[in-house]
Amino acid sequence: MGILLLILKIIGIILLSIIGLILFILLVVLITPVRYKISGSYKQSRPDISLCVHFWFHLVSFKAVYTKEGQSAGLRIFFIRKKMMSGHSSTPEAGDESSFDKLPEDEESKADDGGENAVQDTDDANVTEASADETAGEESVKDTEKDEVYGAEDPGKNETAEPENEPDKEVEGEKKEEPQTPIDKIAGKVSKIIEKISRLYAKVKKKADAIRWLLEQPPTKRLIKRSIKQLKKTVRSILPRKLKGVVTLGLEDPQMMGRICNYAGIFYPSMPKGFGFYPVFGEKIIDAEGLIKGRIILGALLGHLLKIVLCRDFFRTLKNYKRFKRQWR
Repeated sequence: MGILLLILKIIGIILLSIIGLILFILLVVLITPVRYKISGSYKQSRPDISLCVHFWFHLVSFKAVYTKEGQSAGLRIFFIRKKMMSGHSSTPEAGDESSFDKLPEDEESKADDGGENAVQDTDDANVTEASADETAGEESVKDTEKDEVYGAEDPGKNETAEPENEPDKEVEGEKKEEPQTPIDKIAGKVSKIIEKISRLYAKVKKKADAIRWLLEQPPTKRLIKRSIKQLKKTVRSILPRKLKGVVTLGLEDPQMMGRICNYAGIFYPSMPKGFGFYPVFGEKIIDAEGLIKGRIILGALLGHLLKIVLCRDFFRTLKNYKRFKRQWR
């Protein structure tokens, strides 16, 4: 009996330790923020953009880089690294035209042989067509001679066959209906289209009335207000915490550059800290740099979602929706 209790005690300790480890990992995942960083620059017509997302003290991270030479992306999970995308942009040079102008000697000889064979094939085809036409002409002459012979022997067959078919033609003419005019066809199509539109309008109106009834219920109104409030909090928690940007702009025309500085001065006081604008006169230059940093806490997102789902108005709205679905199906 004591051995059995000892075994059960060991099993219970193992299960509790496993459950505790799972809860600890879940808590760490929910509390530890997912940090993201986006940086970019544009200098001398060369764009450079990089995205970095890391989690749990850089043990899980993702990085992607895009440059004019190519792009690359990689994923790291603990100490395992894996390349997800890598490539370099390769464009053919304009001066390299030898591959298009020149062909190998073997290909030219093959092309010449193919042309001679094509000429021989066309000659053989013309000969066979001429022989076929001659044989067809002889057969047609023989057929006409046979028709003349048999036609002379029995000349009254065609005359007797014609009056037998005349009453059938008259009956068929009586059964045929009068053809519809183009106006009647158009009127029929228009009436069908009007019927379809009226049915569709009635169906849409019925559903719109049902949705209006559902939205006018007090629980639904309270749920919408709560959802909008929690959505604002969610967006506020996702927005970047750090913004930086520097723009250096220069034009050869001083008058145009002065106008741009005048317009930029209107918005400059309302811009956040970390942004700068540096004009250059008498020189054409466009340089820009930017940095965005932020974090996303999964626990906060889950908390906002639970505040919407676990309220009493959510279940009342769900009940009204089920009734609305049965009523307006």
